[in-house]
Amino acid sequence: MPSSGSYVAVGSKIYVMGRSCFEVSSNALTLIDCPLHTANHHLPNMPRAVASSVSGYINEKIYVIGGCRSRFPVFSEGPMDVMVFDVKSETWESKTRPDNLVFDWYSNSAVTWDDKIYFRVLKHGFVYDPSQDKMEKEDMLKSYYWVGSECVIEGVLYYYSAASKILRSYDLKERCWKRVKSEIGLSGTTRARTVTYDKKVVVFFEKDIDRNKVELWCAEIKLERDEQGEICARLDWCGCVFEGHSRLMNCLVLKV
Repeated sequence: MPSSGSYVAVGSKIYVMGRSCFEVSSNALTLIDCPLHTANHHLPNMPRAVASSVSGYINEKIYVIGGCRSRFPVFSEGPMDVMVFDVKSETWESKTRPDNLVFDWYSNSAVTWDDKIYFRVLKHGFVYDPSQDKMEKEDMLKSYYWVGSECVIEGVLYYYSAASKILRSYDLKERCWKRVKSEIGLSGTTRARTVTYDKKVVVFFEKDIDRNKVELWCAEIKLERDEQGEICARLDWCGCVFEGHSRLMNCLVLKV
């Protein structure tokens, strides 16, 4: 699976949009059926090829937002594209390109909340409203490096910083960042990805054992509010779930 593609979970299936190999971008769409362990590469291609993108699933439609035509140079930019895939009819639709907005190849990530897509790229943060086909800048979103390691619970974005050993939160309605009160320090973490399950924050993270071995750990974190209404985090469980040569690229929650 491409590290630069964007992924969306729909029930027990995963849709993979776009990819790039060296300087070649792709408009490919792949459907992975997890219970059947199959991959369908024969779905309709995206209207335009992009080397990097973000995506969100709203009202049985997948919205793919991208722009770069090349991965090189790393900090390349391109005009932003919005493409919509109807999962029932298996058809694509192109939206109007937002004027004067560019999409970076590097450091892209997105969450969906209140039928809107919130995403950040290297230099900017954006909010896309599909109901109005409207894109707005929200640069507070890019204040921290939450790329690839985020989830949303009750209108609050959470991500665990492997570098700082801190769980941070961003209130999508109030548009402000806060550090979650906790004593959680996941030692030895080299890379982390965050998802939500059963109203908990679940962090998957790597530990390098040696040059040929990596351990994949999982931490379940319960969220509560104190008397002042501040969000507090408590570690419910933590343990090693896999060891081998694989690297952690992405995490999705599926119904199987």
